[in-house]
Amino acid sequence: MASIQKRGSKWYTLHSYKDPVSGKYKRKKFGGAIGETKAQALKRWRRIQAQMEDGEIFLGKKMTVLDLAKEWDKKTFSKKQPTTVRVYRQTLKDHVLPVLGNLDILKVNENHIENMLERTLANRFDGKKSKHTTASAIKTYDVTRAMFNWAKGRKTIPLKYNPMDGVEKPEAPDQTERYLSESEIALMLDLLQGNKWFHSYFFALNIGARRSEILGLRIRDINLDLLTVTIIKKLTYVDGVYYHQNVKKNKNKGQGLRTQSIGVNTALMIRAYLDQRNKERQELGLSPFQLDDLLFTRDIAYTNSHCNDCNMIHSGGFINPDSWGDEWRRRLKGSKLEGLFRPHDLRHTHATHIMAQTGNPKIVQARLGHGDIKTSMGYMHRIPQQDEKAVEKFETMVREAVEKYQSQLDKKIEN
Repeated sequence: MASIQKRGSKWYTLHSYKDPVSGKYKRKKFGGAIGETKAQALKRWRRIQAQMEDGEIFLGKKMTVLDLAKEWDKKTFSKKQPTTVRVYRQTLKDHVLPVLGNLDILKVNENHIENMLERTLANRFDGKKSKHTTASAIKTYDVTRAMFNWAKGRKTIPLKYNPMDGVEKPEAPDQTERYLSESEIALMLDLLQGNKWFHSYFFALNIGARRSEILGLRIRDINLDLLTVTIIKKLTYVDGVYYHQNVKKNKNKGQGLRTQSIGVNTALMIRAYLDQRNKERQELGLSPFQLDDLLFTRDIAYTNSHCNDCNMIHSGGFINPDSWGDEWRRRLKGSKLEGLFRPHDLRHTHATHIMAQTGNPKIVQARLGHGDIKTSMGYMHRIPQQDEKAVEKFETMVREAVEKYQSQLDKKIEN
């Protein structure tokens, strides 16, 4: 219902709104011209209300990008995964807020966004000395766009359009085909041999799971008789806290929760590994591992004390995901593999060689746990030797088809 009042010879329109900064409801009064009629005041009230809804008139305090970022964090981050929250907050802190933080959200334009991306492209803010890539700029673009899209959909925030709409997303560089050849696999395993976490790297190579999924595996997730592994849990480490959580089954089939085959040799390796670990625990006077204990642990008798969403304190302790990567790099240092491959490339290696053996991308997709086969295709790289074999097979098929056709033709002529 329209709210108007007459004071003396003037009509006033009253408008309620929620201040996006304070969160409190307030009222604003607008006076009309002397001599304005009640009908004209009602018409003016409707026009102002429409302008408020369209964002043409904003009655609250100025909302800066910093205010928006805080509101976005408060209203949505609790629903996101801990690792996602860490990336979002770090991106805002290092890349977005230093450039846009003090700007009124209604005044952010394409020039501001482009300056932010140029700054990100030109600098590193993580203290690392490795070669700079466009990955941070792409992440900055995605996070900033997501924040403004969220604001655009809020009735209490007067944002009519996303200022990111007119800005091109930084292009990702051509992806290097980062998979290990057969000889490189042999060298890698030799370099890792004797390492306390060797079996976890070997298992990662043979099932193609994510790092978080490998480190989150429990003994009960492996069926050595049926030769299967079920990916149920994942392990992440955020701000000094371990999260051992169920993987989520996305709306896309195949994402996260899945059961896949393991080879006989892999199963034998895992059986021997568990027998050895239990023997070591027995020598220390400790009880054998239980089914809910982790498959791969930090140490024989270590116990983690900082764990969120954990049903129990696991014997042997969690392996820190960052330490897992650091140990990999330490073992490869000084070899021809140094700096060329990451632990994540075990996943690429698995996908590439499984594709070469089966020729079926759907099998690769299921093993990697991707919801979209397009994502899986980015993990499958061309093996030159396989290309040559494929050409040979194709030529043989063509030759045999021609010979068969010619034979049938000759028989018809004879008849």
